[in-house]
Amino acid sequence: MSKPKQLEERLKTMFLSLKDKNIIEYFPTILSDLEYIIKDYPKEMEALSDNDRINYLKHIEYYKIYYLSELMKKYMEMTWNKEFSYEVLDSFFFNSSSGYNIKEDRVVISTYGIILNSSNTIDSIRSISHEFRHQLQYKFLKEKELSSILEYPPYFINIIKNMLPKEIITVVDKNEYVVDKPYYYDNYKRIYTEVDANFYAMKVVEEFLLDIYEKYPDKNKELNKRVNILEKEILIEAKNTKEGLNNEGRIDEIYLNEIYTFDLINSKVIVDSKEEDSLLFINKTINKEDNIEEKYPVLRLIRKSNNPKNYIEIMNDKNKYLKNNINKRKIELIYKYIVKSDPILIISEYIVNNNIKGIELFLKDHPTFIEEYKDEIKSTIELLGADEKIIKILTISKNKQKSML
Repeated sequence: MSKPKQLEERLKTMFLSLKDKNIIEYFPTILSDLEYIIKDYPKEMEALSDNDRINYLKHIEYYKIYYLSELMKKYMEMTWNKEFSYEVLDSFFFNSSSGYNIKEDRVVISTYGIILNSSNTIDSIRSISHEFRHQLQYKFLKEKELSSILEYPPYFINIIKNMLPKEIITVVDKNEYVVDKPYYYDNYKRIYTEVDANFYAMKVVEEFLLDIYEKYPDKNKELNKRVNILEKEILIEAKNTKEGLNNEGRIDEIYLNEIYTFDLINSKVIVDSKEEDSLLFINKTINKEDNIEEKYPVLRLIRKSNNPKNYIEIMNDKNKYLKNNINKRKIELIYKYIVKSDPILIISEYIVNNNIKGIELFLKDHPTFIEEYKDEIKSTIELLGADEKIIKILTISKNKQKSML
């Protein structure tokens, strides 16, 4: 058997052996497999003749990519206790390394895309993990019950709200397949689902080996030594991958802070070639959609009867869940993200707390808010009542304020 066929058969056997295994119980073999793929396989490929690489590269890489995809699928299932699915194509997938097929709820990995776009094995794992994170994000959109929502990170409500204009401003054909995604293309590096998938995928590649090993029961000194050596190799490759993402602006601190912390959302999005206030634009776009909570059930957390819930309704929900659920900390966090991702809820909280300074700073960061949300501001003041100074600040535009001086 020729050397290329030997490589192909070895990788195929590794993949087929992994398919029906528990990755914790199978860890020593996975370690051996990864030692080969990361350390030895590149040398063996380099030793092939130019003709053999040209003729066999796709066939050999096909099974390597299948192995890495299956490993990451199992890792995601272990981590999140949910089912994940994928397919590996021996063709291009929209000129990308990989993608997520929303209609079929499946991660798609392109052999050609990985070969052309991945700089090393860890970069391939990063690309695959990125798409599995998207699959998790879209699973969240379908959740209906709080018990299921609590299985996800509390900031996911913030992420999916930011992502929804991408779905709304998307052109589909009669079979609901995507034809054009103008908002997505203009804001690819700004959309939270992308930033989160990039950041999460880097965390996966840096931690998955140690994470699985931590759960493996039969540890020993020799195994520990091998794990540490391979982890160092992984981190070297991961460093190069992370630098690439940073250089491309795909894990910008601005968006990381808006996603994972309670910093206020002050970033911009591109709409029709112009920068728009992302906090205001995203909420207005969602609120214009009829019965959007029917299409994306998790939005029932923040909407009812085709309208956004007001502050009192949101707080009543929170208090009801706190009373009837033991996971109080996570519920508190979810509702903090709900408030921070909605301009009217932010202002409502400032009104309730008589936080004039907070309102002034908010209006400084979002100068078009008073004009764009005039009706919502009026309804909120009527609902909550407000200090006279707050009413004046929120109901008199800047131009009118200047003319009164």
